[in-house]
Amino acid sequence: MNGCTQESFELSKIKVLKEASGIVVDFSVQREVDGSLNKDIYTKESATFAHPDLLNPIYNLKDLLIKSIGKETIHTERLIAGMKGLFKKEADYLELEQIFEDHMKGEKSKIIVSGISLSGFDLNKGVTISGTYQCKNGAKISINSPRIRFAGEHFTFERELHELCEIIEREAYLYVFKDKAAQGSLIFDEEGE
Repeated sequence: MNGCTQESFELSKIKVLKEASGIVVDFSVQREVDGSLNKDIYTKESATFAHPDLLNPIYNLKDLLIKSIGKETIHTERLIAGMKGLFKKEADYLELEQIFEDHMKGEKSKIIVSGISLSGFDLNKGVTISGTYQCKNGAKISINSPRIRFAGEHFTFERELHELCEIIEREAYLYVFKDKAAQGSLIFDEEGE
């Protein structure tokens, strides 16, 4: 594993541990031995706080996870069904729009992205986004997006998703091989304020 370059590093899965207290990274390293290419598979679990450059792109996948599972429309449709006939006045419509906006903020706050899993090659390369949804009773359930191909056009956000996954892969490499982590003193100083 020593001397791994970013070009030979391939991320397959990354998971943020509870309360961002660490990261689990599954990856492979391609290396040449006696003229043939070998792929070694590794898992690194670390309790070191990840750098925000790695965590932020993972958390930025929240909107894409919500869109991919249709969560943004499920409750909105139920609210619309309960509000039929209230659109007669502009003021009523604006009130309804505010209700939807507040509802979506509440729903978004219940979802936490915990990681990604990359698979496939070339045009079939894609990702599954994983997370949790907090139910009304406080229990958390796992949610996963369908596998989204980067070369696809079904969801309309594949390019944005691919760019975020490239950033995550680059930052995962820096975390694993270059020890790029958050500065603990800054994290604890912010929590104390």
